[in-house]
Amino acid sequence: MKSISKYRQNGFAIVSAIFILIILSLIGTYIVSISTLNQESGAITTQGVRAYYAAKSGLEWGTYKVAPSSTSGGAPPYNCPASPTTLTFTQGGLNNLSATVICTSSSFNEDGQSYNVFQLNSTGQFSTAGNSDYASRQLYATIIQPGI
Repeated sequence: MKSISKYRQNGFAIVSAIFILIILSLIGTYIVSISTLNQESGAITTQGVRAYYAAKSGLEWGTYKVAPSSTSGGAPPYNCPASPTTLTFTQGGLNNLSATVICTSSSFNEDGQSYNVFQLNSTGQFSTAGNSDYASRQLYATIIQPGI
């Protein structure tokens, strides 16, 4: 009888080792997938920040066009630039991004004084919609100036 119980115990260690290896490989696979998602999320966040600054650059460009500074020599009347205007960036941190600027203008009178209202919408964009690396941000500004 002793010999039968000896044979039954053989192989139990290998079953435990296989079970432990399977559990460790599942944990390793989970950690690798989480790490990959973390890296992709960081890349998308970076592209979103870059798209924000592209939109901000477009908004500043549009603001300059409708309200040039006194040092630039601009004189009234101020008008919206052609709308929409797409700016394509090719250098520095904004390389491969674009900004689309849309400008609308209107005017109103208040207490005998006329005012011009410029509404600017700037959309900064990386890649094209539908791509996995697509990022887009929009900024708006309203500028009110006394008319001439």
